[in-house]
Amino acid sequence: MVPRSLYGRLALSLFVLLAVFALGMVAATHVASVRYQQEATQQLNRDLAQHIVSERLLIQGGRVDQAAWEEVFHMLMVINPSIELYLVAGDGKVLAYSAPPGTIKRTRVDLAPIRTFLSNPAYGLVLGDDPRDAAGRKIFSAAPILSAKGLQGYLYIILASSASTTTTKGLATSYVLRASAWTIALAAAAAFIAGLAVLFGLTRRLRRLSAEVHRFKRPDRIALGASAAAEGDEIAELAQRFHEMATRIDMQMQAMAHKDDMRREQVAAVSHDLRTSLTCLHGYLETLQGKSAQLSAEARQDFLDRAVKHSWRLARLVTEFFELARLDYRDARPTREWFSMHELAQDVVQKFQPRAAAQGMRLRTQAGPDTHGVQADIGMIERVLSNLIDNAIKFTPAGGEVVLRVAAIRGHIEVSVTDTGPGMDAAAVRQLAEPGVSRAPTPASGDSSGLGLAIVRRILSLHGSKLHASSVVGQGCVFGFSLPLAVTAAAPELVMET
Repeated sequence: MVPRSLYGRLALSLFVLLAVFALGMVAATHVASVRYQQEATQQLNRDLAQHIVSERLLIQGGRVDQAAWEEVFHMLMVINPSIELYLVAGDGKVLAYSAPPGTIKRTRVDLAPIRTFLSNPAYGLVLGDDPRDAAGRKIFSAAPILSAKGLQGYLYIILASSASTTTTKGLATSYVLRASAWTIALAAAAAFIAGLAVLFGLTRRLRRLSAEVHRFKRPDRIALGASAAAEGDEIAELAQRFHEMATRIDMQMQAMAHKDDMRREQVAAVSHDLRTSLTCLHGYLETLQGKSAQLSAEARQDFLDRAVKHSWRLARLVTEFFELARLDYRDARPTREWFSMHELAQDVVQKFQPRAAAQGMRLRTQAGPDTHGVQADIGMIERVLSNLIDNAIKFTPAGGEVVLRVAAIRGHIEVSVTDTGPGMDAAAVRQLAEPGVSRAPTPASGDSSGLGLAIVRRILSLHGSKLHASSVVGQGCVFGFSLPLAVTAAAPELVMET
């Protein structure tokens, strides 16, 4: 069964690799042992065939001297019964042999190994054909049989017969291979134990990181230690990245919780305004329904005007609430285009001029030359200017002034709306400048539900900007923002008022 843990799988892989390596080493040792024994035996008996040929003439006139052959055969069988003698003609044909009758599988041997053996004594291990094995090759000793007529053939001696080969393998297994196998097995076991210790040390930090990941869902999780990050390898880098990710997720969760709190407070504020307007509208309509005959024409008109005013307020609250919800969707993206902030400011101010005049206040713009533009959503930015001016007009008394300023400063278009209303304290200013929606209704801002300024902040956030607010109690408020310049023209700044 395959282990599930990384340490278990690495340990199993190490065991398999060492086992394969040990078996390979045993096989290689066996082959080397056999080859070494064969080479040593061949070198020790290299001159055996030559000594026999120099003392006995085994072939005369192209015919085997049976008497000499049998004498040599009996002599060598007494000395070493494991060897086999063959008389080979000059063309490789086997003329005579000492093997038992019926065991010969080849009647001809390849002369190339014999010539190599004779021509290069320092060649090393040379294997020749085994007449008793159709595909086998054995170590041998060979010598040419010469006479006055030239080459008569070769004495070809197989130094390890089929019977002795089995004995040789047994000896190799008993003494060389078995000792080597035990040595390799002990070395592999020691390497396996050392490898387990190394793997345990390497995977220790991974186990610690895995435990940290499992604890991440718990509120009492512990941050990763600085020592792990200081080690500098891939595991330390992974731990550091996880720590950064965990910190970022914590911050995002806190921000989401904070935003949820603000949303609940905002919904409570909007609900209060909706209930107030609905109650007033319901009261006026009930009065008109039940006492219309008792009211004068002026009173009925006054009640109708008040009911219409509250219905418009309800419509505006609902519209702003849905607009803010739409802007909070991830798919809400501004459609950017180039436009002149100066022209947009003029258009928005002209739209509010009748209302400002009716309330007895002055509304004007103060802007630089019409040579600067921005890349932004013109509809969204117009909404921002409208909301800010609407707020300023609401809380500027008769005889006061509201100024919309547009200026190019350090590569940005700075836009601000200044009023001469009652102003607000520092705590109210900080609350208005917070991202998201207002925590509570802010009467000083002119927007009791906070939806207008929440929409402004969201639109500016989509454009990569922020709402800035400042105020002095009794001297008015300033709300502003900035956008990057799309086109900058080198022209002197002018002041234009309308």
